[in-house]
Amino acid sequence: MIPIPHSPLIEPAKYKDKDLSFMVPQISSLSSSLNIPAIPVGNNDSIRHAPEYVHVRTRISKGNQENLNEQPNVTDIVSTGGYNALHYIDFTGDGWVEASCPDLAIDFPRNIPAYSLVTAPDFFPNADQRELMDWWEKSLPSSIKDIVWVVEPLTLSDDRFPPNLQLNGANFRPEDKTVTAIIATF
Repeated sequence: MIPIPHSPLIEPAKYKDKDLSFMVPQISSLSSSLNIPAIPVGNNDSIRHAPEYVHVRTRISKGNQENLNEQPNVTDIVSTGGYNALHYIDFTGDGWVEASCPDLAIDFPRNIPAYSLVTAPDFFPNADQRELMDWWEKSLPSSIKDIVWVVEPLTLSDDRFPPNLQLNGANFRPEDKTVTAIIATF
C-alpha cells in the first residue's frame, strides 16, 4: 500500500493566509450538510463533479468564523443558504494495495489494485446498507416512507465511480466502473 500521510485529516482551505469560502445555495440539504446532486447524462446514468455531501456548518462573515453547530436551527440555516461557508481540504486516508503474479500477466495484462480508504467509523456495523434499503423498499408502510429519511436511501454500491484517480501508480482509470475495496472492521 502506498500511504499518503497527512495530519490533520481535515483543515480549512486557505490562499495567502486568507480563509477560502463559497456561497451556500438554497438547495436540498441532508440534515445539516449540503447535498450536491449528480448531473443526469441519459440512460439512467449520472456524473458527479463534486462530493455528494459537503460540510457547510462554518459560516464566514466579515472574516469571522461562526460554528453553526451551536445554533438550534442549523438545518434551517443550511437549507436556506445565502451565506459563505468555510471550505475545507479533506486529506482522507486513501491508498491502494496491489498483488502481483507474473505467471498470470499474459492472461490478465492489466492488474487493477484494490482501493483502500480510511474514513469515519460505521456506527451501525450489524445493519448493512442493502438490508436497510430492502427494509425501506419492502417492509415500511408507504404512509411513513417519506419521513424516515430526508433523501431516498441508496447503497454506495448503487453508484459506480472509479476510485481516486490522483493516486500515483495505482493504475485506476476514469472508465473503471468498479474496483475491489478493502473494508476493515474494528
